[in-house]
Amino acid sequence: PYLPWAKGWSGQVDLEGGNTLTLQAKETEKVNGIDCLVINATTSNDFITTRWLARDKKGTIWIMRETRNKQSTDLLHPLLPALPEEGWKSWTNTSTVPENYAVISNLASKLRLQSGEVLENCLRLILHSKEATLIEYYVKGRGLVKIEKK
Repeated sequence: PYLPWAKGWSGQVDLEGGNTLTLQAKETEKVNGIDCLVINATTSNDFITTRWLARDKKGTIWIMRETRNKQSTDLLHPLLPALPEEGWKSWTNTSTVPENYAVISNLASKLRLQSGEVLENCLRLILHSKEATLIEYYVKGRGLVKIEKK
């Protein structure tokens, strides 16, 4: 419910400093034999990042690949579970904390978008990689609405 995206979808995401990010789901591609929805993210200065997302049989959304700074990396880690719960993390207690991971820190965040729109019951996701730690906010039926750098 937090990622209702399909091929042909597009939308805007608020960034810090009054900037926006344009998301577009233009196509599907296979990554390691798995069908993925390709999400291109473009900023106002034409900086592009791309994520290849896949849904498994249980409904969990996985980041299969990501391109940043023109470099693609196969990530193969869960982004969002089918039934999100506060405290969910993308690794198990018996494994080492991975370099790239996701944690749901809150399911009831309230935030104001740059447009002035106030959103309640937003999912707050901490997304960590070696490049940065991002806080991403998702809304049911709408998807990603805001990104902050930690």
